[in-house]
Amino acid sequence: MAKTALPKEARLKFKAARDFIKERDVVSARAELLGIELGSSFSLFHRMLAACAYISKDYELACSHIEQAMALDPDKQVLIADAIRIYKTKGDEVRTSQLFESFNLDKTDSAAELLRVALAMKSLLRYSEAAVALEKGLRLSPENTRVRDQYGIMLAMTDKPRDALQQWKFSLKFNPEDNLALVCLGRLYLHQNEFLKAIESFKEVLANEGGSAEGKKLNLIDAYIRASSMTEARAMLASVEGMEDNPRLHYLWGMLHYRSNDFALSFASFSRCISLGKERNHEVLSKIQWPDDFASDEEFSRLIDNVHLTLGSVFDAFSMLELSESTSDAQFNDATELINN
Repeated sequence: MAKTALPKEARLKFKAARDFIKERDVVSARAELLGIELGSSFSLFHRMLAACAYISKDYELACSHIEQAMALDPDKQVLIADAIRIYKTKGDEVRTSQLFESFNLDKTDSAAELLRVALAMKSLLRYSEAAVALEKGLRLSPENTRVRDQYGIMLAMTDKPRDALQQWKFSLKFNPEDNLALVCLGRLYLHQNEFLKAIESFKEVLANEGGSAEGKKLNLIDAYIRASSMTEARAMLASVEGMEDNPRLHYLWGMLHYRSNDFALSFASFSRCISLGKERNHEVLSKIQWPDDFASDEEFSRLIDNVHLTLGSVFDAFSMLELSESTSDAQFNDATELINN
């Protein structure tokens, strides 16, 4: 099917709708889209309406629109990636599997599109396949640090830490302020017990952010605790604002108190972490049989040592997944290929 060029007025409305979607203003985005003459003849129209429905958690409507988008542009791989996210969220495993099998990397020569495809594959835990998509993306755009950073994450998830390390270092040559690469390096250094290197990586992240990114502080705090730099860890924990309901914050307080031999406060912090355990990282804590009190400090120490060993590995394993997911939060925000031509 021949593609119809977008009229100037339609381009402007699509751009406005895209901006509203970024702001999660679904009502205004839909108003712009529905004002486009013959809008339903464009796959982008249905893709953006799918985004509006997805944000509103109307997954049935989102599925309907993304199916219409794919029907209008069946070779566009990024539409399949979007559809996988929608159907996976909806819980339709059969359609999700069908969509995965329909991927054809030979039908795209866009690094940005291959990144979206790789993230969809990653969401299905298909890390090796995601790495293949990202490799093609890098052949097309070697200096694309977003693609390279995600490639490093996939290498880390497939137990290739040395190769992952090289990818992130390479990204930093192109962009010394690439915070994703710096965080990835820091998490890998933590995993390898190279705490001082991890601290330096996380400090660079905060310097790039102007020290204002509260969530980024948790990585540096974690590194300080593991490096036994308790004074620095305590000062930074006390400086964190607006994260009272973050389970990891209380986990870190628990480890700090434990390392400081304040077992009562440590127990209270871990208990708070459990009560807030909304994230998969904290499933380990919630499964532990916590007694009402402890017969001895030694008993508590044995328990926390086990928690730290088990939960520490969980944090490390899932941190790479979370880093890759953090780049895909702005679902459909890159649905602008036609607009930008």
